[in-house]
Amino acid sequence: MATPPLPPPDASPATVRSWFTTLLHELHSVPENEAREIASKWQFGRGSEFRYYDVSTFRDIFGVEVGTLLYGHARGEVRSVVRGPSAGVEKVGRERPTKDVFGLTPGCECYLGTGRSGWRD
Repeated sequence: MATPPLPPPDASPATVRSWFTTLLHELHSVPENEAREIASKWQFGRGSEFRYYDVSTFRDIFGVEVGTLLYGHARGEVRSVVRGPSAGVEKVGRERPTKDVFGLTPGCECYLGTGRSGWRD
């Protein structure tokens, strides 16, 4: 099953809890009563809060494992709604950069951390 549709920004807290319950039960095989208990930790946030809370907030509400999991689903859904159906599709003909931010070729040998600074002592 695909991730259930994202709750709208004006969704009530009960609707958001229902989304969490469905997600946990159907996608992660959490027993329904346990999924409902976990989702009940979301008490007052509406669909709009759901969209802008960061991973720390999700972890504070649900605990580290479940909070991270639910945040990941929420962000994946938000990105696909905001960016459209082609989100994540790689552009054909796109070239990878040959230099990093320091002007070096990725994967080249570097003297950092070897005790040799390259400067004259």
